Amino acid sequence: MAHEKDRRASVRSGTARQAMFLAVDGSTLLQAGAVLDLSRDGLSLVTRQPPTAGTIVEIEITAREDAQQSQPIITRGRVVRVDEIGDGEYIVGVKLRFRPQ
Repeated sequence: MAHEKDRRASVRSGTARQAMFLAVDGSTLLQAGAVLDLSRDGLSLVTRQPPTAGTIVEIEITAREDAQQSQPIITRGRVVRVDEIGDGEYIVGVKLRFRPQ
């Protein structure tokens, strides 16, 4: 797992924010998850219904509860990794800076 961190262009910050996401092409319904960490280039989230690798997703991350000026974040990214972690849950890695194909 350490080699994954070495490939990242920017440092990720840990967080615990709820998120909703769906495939931009309409292949999935709205799904729920929790963002574990994020940076300007990517994020990882835990969900029970992961999209497949390569899927472009739109994600809405809830505002931080501990900051009055916090706003929800809405972004798009490409799913680059899906790892099962047990109990029906998956960690999904999303690259936020990508070139559309």
